[in-house]
Amino acid sequence: MNLNRISWSGLSALAVASALTAGCGEKPFAKVNGQVITKDEYISALEQTLAVAGPNGAVPVPAGRLVLEQLIGRKIILAEAAAQGVVPSDDDVNKAFMYRKDMLEQSQPGKTFEEELQKQGTTPEVFKDNLRAELAEVAVLIKQLNVGNDKVTQYYNDHKDEFGLPARVQLRLVLVGANTPQFAEAQKKLSDPKNFTEQAARELNIIPQLKVSGGLQVLANSALPPSLKDKIQQAAPGTVIGPVDWPIQGGIAKAWVKVDKKLPQYNVPVESAAPIARQRVILQLQATGDPKFNQIRNEIIKKKFDATVETSSPVQETIWKAVKQSAQDAGLDKPPVTPPAAPAAPGGLTAAGGMAPAPAGGAGAPAGKPGAAAPK
Repeated sequence: MNLNRISWSGLSALAVASALTAGCGEKPFAKVNGQVITKDEYISALEQTLAVAGPNGAVPVPAGRLVLEQLIGRKIILAEAAAQGVVPSDDDVNKAFMYRKDMLEQSQPGKTFEEELQKQGTTPEVFKDNLRAELAEVAVLIKQLNVGNDKVTQYYNDHKDEFGLPARVQLRLVLVGANTPQFAEAQKKLSDPKNFTEQAARELNIIPQLKVSGGLQVLANSALPPSLKDKIQQAAPGTVIGPVDWPIQGGIAKAWVKVDKKLPQYNVPVESAAPIARQRVILQLQATGDPKFNQIRNEIIKKKFDATVETSSPVQETIWKAVKQSAQDAGLDKPPVTPPAAPAAPGGLTAAGGMAPAPAGGAGAPAGKPGAAAPK
């Protein structure tokens, strides 16, 4: 039987998991032209669908297994945090949420975090629930590793560029090929700056991404083409520059550039960034192969596979047995005799397969650094 193959982030999988655990009554899951799709049909299809997991998203994993393992892991880590008295506060969850929201909206003008969550089929409330589990995982490790606030603050001070955005400029671009009919059309239409509208940018651009965005780009000052950097930075908002040469992949395009606004450097204060900074400290310890980190990590993962899991579904029981067997094969069901010298593979209790908390990302992370989407 051919299985579908999709790529899911931990956020998307947990969003589906949350949806599956809510409203499990007898009502139809959905209707298509009046024909009923039952929840059982949906879950069965989910169990047969392959997601891709692993550090590079290259390992096919049944989506049903991914969701089940994440739900179980989330319960285990929240219980462990409660036992150690480190369940994340609402304030910490809200700070982590606002950090992701602010970073996305600052880096992608015109988009809202809530709209991006909706596109991924989730809500702020579900996202915050998943954040709580993610932060609980970090809190348990922070306590076990005796990481004090001074170390978190030091990390923030040493990596301030990670907790904000550089000075940027918001532009509207039209890129066309030189000596082409599109160039002649753009030159004629944009000779009057008043004609440089979002709609015009959609119609004239040869770059698909710019057609979709109406030419809107936010670039760090350092990412501007060197030959135009000073001119763009000195231009007043509303100024149209062009036609000028603009580097793109594989050559040079002719460009008209409208300067929309200048955006100052944006920094998240240490108080607001603290939950994210704690995450980064833990990721740093993992990356350096800290022996104590690996020992604690494996001990917590063992608790996951030692947990008593009861289900009324034979399919889910079989899936969980397969998960535990994989853990046994990898040696994760036994407490480490000596701490491993190298860090274990990424993944975690709240993410399928391992322990590492996700860095600021998923729906709340910017799609890329300012300028990453610009034509090269």
